[in-house]
Amino acid sequence: MNPSDPPKDDILPGFAAIILVIIVALFAVRNLPWHLDDDEQAKQAFVSYQMIENGQWLVQETPTGRVATKPPLQGWMSALAYLGMGGSGWELAWRLPALVAALLILRGLWRTGGEIFGTNIGAMLAAGAFGLNTYVPRLATLVRTDMLLSAFIFFTGLLILEKLRTGKPWTTRERVVTGLLLLGSTLTKGPVAYGFLLPGIVAFLLITRTRAFPRHVWAGWLAWLLPLVVFGGWVWWGIRSTGGTEGEFYKQVVEKEFLGRFSTGENAVHHTQWPLINYTWHLFAWTLPWTLLLAAMFAVNDVRTACRNNAVLTWLLCWTLGGLIFMECVPSKRFDRILPVVPPMCLLLAAAARELPKFQLGKKPIGHIAILAPLIAVPIAAGYAGWKVVKSFRGDGRALVSFGAKVRETVAESRDRLAVVNGKDEGMLMYANVQHFTRMDEALTLWRFKRIDWLVLGEDAFTEHRAELEPFEIVASTPALPGKASSYQLLQRPNLETRDTFPAPDPVDPKPRK
Repeated sequence: MNPSDPPKDDILPGFAAIILVIIVALFAVRNLPWHLDDDEQAKQAFVSYQMIENGQWLVQETPTGRVATKPPLQGWMSALAYLGMGGSGWELAWRLPALVAALLILRGLWRTGGEIFGTNIGAMLAAGAFGLNTYVPRLATLVRTDMLLSAFIFFTGLLILEKLRTGKPWTTRERVVTGLLLLGSTLTKGPVAYGFLLPGIVAFLLITRTRAFPRHVWAGWLAWLLPLVVFGGWVWWGIRSTGGTEGEFYKQVVEKEFLGRFSTGENAVHHTQWPLINYTWHLFAWTLPWTLLLAAMFAVNDVRTACRNNAVLTWLLCWTLGGLIFMECVPSKRFDRILPVVPPMCLLLAAAARELPKFQLGKKPIGHIAILAPLIAVPIAAGYAGWKVVKSFRGDGRALVSFGAKVRETVAESRDRLAVVNGKDEGMLMYANVQHFTRMDEALTLWRFKRIDWLVLGEDAFTEHRAELEPFEIVASTPALPGKASSYQLLQRPNLETRDTFPAPDPVDPKPRK
């Protein structure tokens, strides 16, 4: 590490506070208005919804009735948050785990970035790179597992970083904490955390085998293997409880979700992407200007040379590139899945700044750059987020949420008399507060024999089967919405208020009244 003292911290506390408030505000508002209509949010939300409604705490289903492919930890968190709020507030409960994880990562980056560099210059670089871009704020309140997984991976890698900074061996407590973090990651999204961490650990051990600095990057076999045993127990239970190797869990989770990720070519189970395009290039573009700043730092010879003598810088480089290369070898993953690479990349920015000659980049003091970079990034991040939020509001992003509220109000306590026909908008189940979709042919039968009094269906199904549904009243409907599957109709059986209202004989005095 640069032996000279870090430069004077030119970042005023008030400026730092403003930047952090802006980042937190971006995290909170980026996905407004809240809904479940894109990025498969409904699938994750349905996990916790099933836990509360059906008591399915170990293995859940998707809204369309297929086996859920993700472990249930985030669903448990959302369900407990919902219960903790008195059995209300699903929209917040679904997003709380991701938001809390994002804030914890932000806090960890600010603190560790400052420790690596020596002043708040490093803190500003690390925290700013994480929060002031067009990519990360989107995931901070998205009903998905990416941010929670990133938090578990980040704090595992951070423990390794602390071992290298202090040069001290692992304690029993630190091994237990590492095991718990890895357990959390496996119960969030399976063993993918090992792909983000192990390549970097192996690379670090190989690169530093002849170097005289701390190499305590391995917490022990138990810390790494026991979480896999627990995860294997969950997989075994899922397979056993759903029909064995011929059941839906094995086919969806083992064959499709795990093994299918490595299939390529015409027979690929998942949509594949070109290496170096889907992850590396998109990561560079979506986290500007910070990636450009990082590239400029590593263009300096002193920074590259420092990798040979600085254990912290070497580990952060191995951690970042190891996870990135791993993801490039799994081309079927969506770009969002690269998020666990971002936090170590942010710390790498602070560590590289510490090695700049005279703490200058292009004859500009790094303290000035740490102030200028957020000032450039704020308009980019805030402008993009604001444009997306305004666009969503103008497009009536919560139209289906409002429609679902109207359905719940109309049906009230008679949910068993409502059917929702299967559609592409999977969030409709939770909007209408029902537990499963109904096939159109089954819905027609239930309607014909007066087993249901209300029916929710899309415009296409309504147009096709309108004659078969007569007579009916349209209680509520949505317009054709951009980005949604179709408009929706809530049908009600006519004269419903007079149903079953005929006077019944008095059970005590059955004699007819005069």
